Amino acid sequence: MWVNLLTHILNRKDGRGIHATPRAIVLDKLGKQLVQWPVKELETLRERAVHITGKLLKQGSLLEVPNITAAQADLEVTFRISKLKEAEEKFDPKWTDPQLLCSQKEARVKGVVGPFGLFTLVSKGLEEYTAVCFRIFKDGGKYVVLMCSDQSRSSLDSTKDKTTYGTFVGVVPLHEKLSLRTLFSYLIPYPRI
Repeated sequence: MWVNLLTHILNRKDGRGIHATPRAIVLDKLGKQLVQWPVKELETLRERAVHITGKLLKQGSLLEVPNITAAQADLEVTFRISKLKEAEEKFDPKWTDPQLLCSQKEARVKGVVGPFGLFTLVSKGLEEYTAVCFRIFKDGGKYVVLMCSDQSRSSLDSTKDKTTYGTFVGVVPLHEKLSLRTLFSYLIPYPRI
């Protein structure tokens, strides 16, 4: 997987980038989607673990993960949704493009179930952040899970690339927990100009 370097830092648009974290790629349980997960060898790079379990998060609440640096982190989070049957937001069958849907329903737009997930690369006062989050919709008798990486608030500078990414995730939240692993780092070297 290729990651573009921060072209605004380099002040160039020449396609410079790096290869992302090595990942294992497997088919999901239903055999319909590819699932990516960092390779097991990365576990040896983890220095200290922070465990927070059994926290009930209400809509709009924030929980800061203590004892991690803003420069580099490997976060693994699991969500179990309580009262899912009671909270149903109807899925529109016209929503076929998950990236477009994530752009329209930014992390700031409240839904019935979601958005919930992580704010990464957060500035003081929450002026800048990247949200990696889930939303759950109801489509007839089944659930549709949308996962987004929303960079719309990643910078106050309007000239920066703030592309939002999204995908539909093949899980059944009524029976399965939603797991998310995010690795981020400011420690990518780049030339000073």
